Amino acid sequence: MKHERILYILIICAAIVVLILSAMVVQLEFSPTDAVANE
Repeated sequence: MKHERILYILIICAAIVVLILSAMVVQLEFSPTDAVANE
């Protein structure tokens, strides 16, 4: 079933995006000094 493969690919892509976004949020929360220095 090709549809099942497409669903798996979409789920994997969504998981990767969530991991990247969460990593960015963690960096922003734990490094406020860097954000202030950049501004």
